[in-house]
Amino acid sequence: MGKCECLVLLVGTNPLPNFVVCEYFLTNRSITDVFLIYSEGTKFYKGTFEEAENIEEVVKARHPDKQGQLNFHKIALSDISSAQRIRQDVKERLIDRLPENCTIHLNYTGGTKAMGIHVYNCLRMAQGIKYSSFSYLDARTYSIVDDNEGMLAGDLRNTISVSFDEMIKLHGLQRVNVDKDTSEFKDTLDFFRCLIHHDKLDDFYKDYDRTTFEDKRQNLASKPKDLKEELRNGQIKGLLIDLFKVIPPKWRFFDDSGKYVEPQDQKIKTAIKYIDGDWLEEYVYEVLKHNYPKLSLYKNWEIKKPQWSDNSRFEIDVIAIKGYQLIGISCTTSTEYSLCKSKGFEILLRTTQIGGDEAKAILITRLPKDKVEGLQDSLRADTAGGDRILLLGKEDLKGDQLIEKFEEFVM
Repeated sequence: MGKCECLVLLVGTNPLPNFVVCEYFLTNRSITDVFLIYSEGTKFYKGTFEEAENIEEVVKARHPDKQGQLNFHKIALSDISSAQRIRQDVKERLIDRLPENCTIHLNYTGGTKAMGIHVYNCLRMAQGIKYSSFSYLDARTYSIVDDNEGMLAGDLRNTISVSFDEMIKLHGLQRVNVDKDTSEFKDTLDFFRCLIHHDKLDDFYKDYDRTTFEDKRQNLASKPKDLKEELRNGQIKGLLIDLFKVIPPKWRFFDDSGKYVEPQDQKIKTAIKYIDGDWLEEYVYEVLKHNYPKLSLYKNWEIKKPQWSDNSRFEIDVIAIKGYQLIGISCTTSTEYSLCKSKGFEILLRTTQIGGDEAKAILITRLPKDKVEGLQDSLRADTAGGDRILLLGKEDLKGDQLIEKFEEFVM
């Protein structure tokens, strides 16, 4: 390999920290070789070869200018439960392959504790290395901390940006839906924004609940004939009438008096899904977009691995990324405690799965303040998330209050 400066990374189940560290060193050092040390799979645990491949693929796509100048080497550890095997593999598969008098830097953020300890000691005591240094990525300060030099840079969220597409590719995930054009629902969104501003949202939900348009056979009505018989032969009331005055005309199936009319578009599920809760994620997305133009924002991403069945896909309603820190937001108009709690579990699980320990999760609901506080305490007690999940309720939906809570939790 000749004269080189090498970066060694320990690949664990979450490759995002490795990617961030790699980006930092490729930008600030003359790295010629990246060694990705991964674990081989056994009957006791899944290996991380796939994660190592994903890191290489995403880094190369990010740096086409370094083609031919940057070399990747994947180094397998055959048994990460055995100190002796780790040391043997590191010597034979890594150290013996290094050129004389090379400079090497190990970032030991990823991998298991055993991997970190034994790889660290092997490299520290290895002969023939001109200079070795060691660091980790601190999840609390978002900075790389060198063992000797201390903090190498400030908050890396301000200098390293990762797209959500890159994040999920690091995990071998892919998006399976496309962006929806919701511009036709602008007036409908304004209707709900007005309800929130005037504290009328509860009044609306007295006239509407999630079973309003349900047929016994349907979760959400997809065609006019699936609507409840009494609605097709009767009419709606109260704020629902006002709502249908601002539903896009082709999906409107009640007139200004609240009487059923045949819609122009026979597939009415789009309108019903918007009424049922899509408006809330749209509202949250717009509030954040207006107040935080520097955040990378996405909405309504359905995600899966290629080999998963369609039933295994999962969805994140709103995604905010500050540099490389993921903030996943789940929105529900439900006030059912158990449903809200399950959504809290899921959004924390998914954001941690993709964004690691730096990730944060927010659950936005219509729960009253007393139930929000109780559920917040319950989620923190029942998960390892601690302070990485925030629960918001109906009192937090007004724009200023929503921003204040978001600011305290994230920024």
